[in-house]
Formats: sequence, C-alpha cells, structure tokens
Amino acid sequence: QIRGEDGVYHPGTAAIAGQQVVVSNPNVKQPAAVRYNWDEMARRSLFNREGLPASPFCTEPGITDPVPAATK
Repeated sequence: QIRGEDGVYHPGTAAIAGQQVVVSNPNVKQPAAVRYNWDEMARRSLFNREGLPASPFCTEPGITDPVPAATK
C-alpha cells in the first residue's frame, strides 16, 4: 500500500528496479509512505532470492507494529 500526503493509503503496484522496490498508484501524486503485508488479510508476494518472504514493514515514521496495540 502507498500513502499520499493526504494520509490515505491506496493499493500499490510494485516493481523491482535494480535493488529497489518501486511502489506506485495513479491516485498518489506525492508519495509519503509505503507499507507491506500490513493486515491479516494481506497475501505475501515479496520474496528474496532464497525464497524467504519479506517481513511486514511500514516506512511511516514512528509506525513499527502492524497490529494496533488496542487489539493485542
């Protein structure tokens, strides 16, 4: 998912470009953050060369846990 400056996350389209994953959505003109595998319904689709899946992550400052504390 990709978030614009408006704070709204949208589904993202990802592509590998060299050593980077580039995420985009036509509704997000100024990307501010990206998150991956962030909810329980997400399907893992990012794997390394050894076939191991990427862990959930979010590039938004201060956000480190995919499960809100109130639901733990």
